[in-house]
Amino acid sequence: MLAVGCARQNEPVPAQIVREAARREVEAARDNLSGLKGAAMVMKGGELQGGDAQGRPLWSLGASEIRASGQMRGGLPARATLSNARATLYREGKPESSLRAPQITFFNSANGVRLQLQGGISLQSAGPWTGARGAVKVRAVRGDVDVKTRVISASGGVAMSQGGVEVTGQTLRAQTSLQKAEIAGKVRAKSPNGQIEAVSATYDWKKGRLAAQTVTARREDTQITGKMLEADTAATRGVLRGNVVAKSARGSARAPRIDFDWGKDFISAANAIFEGQGATVRAAKVQTDKQMRIASASDLTLQKDGATLRAAFANGFDGLERLRGREVRFSRGDLTFSAPSAEARKSGAGWILTATNGARGQNASGRVSAARVMWDESSKRVEASGGVTMQKDGATLSGATLSTDTKFQNARLSGNVRGKMKDGSTLSSGKLEKRGERYFASDGATARLKSSGAVGDVTLRGAQIEADAAGATASGGVTVTTATGAKAHAPRAVYNRKTGKITATGGVDFFDPARGLRQHGDTLVVDLGRKTVSLSNSRGQADMKLFEGKDLF
Repeated sequence: MLAVGCARQNEPVPAQIVREAARREVEAARDNLSGLKGAAMVMKGGELQGGDAQGRPLWSLGASEIRASGQMRGGLPARATLSNARATLYREGKPESSLRAPQITFFNSANGVRLQLQGGISLQSAGPWTGARGAVKVRAVRGDVDVKTRVISASGGVAMSQGGVEVTGQTLRAQTSLQKAEIAGKVRAKSPNGQIEAVSATYDWKKGRLAAQTVTARREDTQITGKMLEADTAATRGVLRGNVVAKSARGSARAPRIDFDWGKDFISAANAIFEGQGATVRAAKVQTDKQMRIASASDLTLQKDGATLRAAFANGFDGLERLRGREVRFSRGDLTFSAPSAEARKSGAGWILTATNGARGQNASGRVSAARVMWDESSKRVEASGGVTMQKDGATLSGATLSTDTKFQNARLSGNVRGKMKDGSTLSSGKLEKRGERYFASDGATARLKSSGAVGDVTLRGAQIEADAAGATASGGVTVTTATGAKAHAPRAVYNRKTGKITATGGVDFFDPARGLRQHGDTLVVDLGRKTVSLSNSRGQADMKLFEGKDLF
């Protein structure tokens, strides 16, 4: 019989009072969490729950055993220890994440509910935001959850994963939804795209973004290090900044910033210096594949085997043995070469330079310019075409095509050939061959010879003209014309620069329109210094005694 209030011992208890007391006893027995204040209570199996102002669940705890103690607050104990425990956190009444641990200690205070997890914990996201990438999972030795701020902290060694990405570290701080997590302390990440090591990293799993500090990224035999990494969570593509160094078996590159995309197989570096394969490349921007084979570069300088190549843009690299580019400039020893577009190819100990759209090359011996120029250091040959100009020892030769040695000693030009010699004399022909200091003009040749006398220039025309510093020899239908208009036609004519005489042989026709002279003879000798002419065995208009030895000019 239950005693209530001040009723006498033998006085019957009202039925209503008995029923209320019984109800309270049943309720206490049911939840096993009430009773005397401060007393410890033990329940085999069971669950604790919390909700929001709208009556929706915020969290729930379940365990094989619950030990509760402390003052009751809001119908919940101040403290509870749950064995073989599980927890579910909700957002707007829907499951957001789940936790498991051998032991969860529940704290209920004026600051809200906290959970302390021990013995090896696991946490998994449950939100629909994960999509096709799958749930984010976390494992750690221990952890702490602030239910009010929705933050979890884990330590003692942490592992986190989503899909094919696995991350390990020493500590973790994350949203309980696991949409965003910060991991620190010897961070290691693995994915199908390689490995990453960092001091710390922040994974935004919802946005698929990664930010890491003091990073080393590895892909096959390529390693990239830098201070700050921004990438997708699988590190397929991203940007590494701050004293970045990329290394592979082919060489190393240094730059303030490197962009990479393993899926598209490229690494791009700005203001980079690449060293390797016996070369140094400096460029405003350089792009390589994941094995660091250079694919293209802009505003670059390539130094290799004593040569320096510069270009506004270049591609077609082949182990740094070849370069195709725009605005190319080459220098090696006394050789300089430039062109709007060109290819430089290593050949033996030298380079082969092939340029189009207008090229210029020169060394200590001479220079050449043309629409297209091929300069072969190995064979010591220059081939040019399209508006060719060659300069050598004060002489300038031009034509449609040119073939010469790199010292410009022996050369062949063809196609409307023009030449201007050091003394001002000129030469034109269909073809011209230069052999040392001697010139052989053919296919219709004209030489305009500078004279030291008062008569001015003398012009020689013939099928072929041979000329050098000593003079010129014309043959094959030769015409000799003086500045006054006097002409001589002969099979052969020789100009001797030292004596200042022109000698025509083989039967000569002479005509001086100013004096009305027309003569034919065997040999004609014109003395440019004395301004006289002699014609042997002459016949024709005028008295020969008046003609021979007289002033002609």
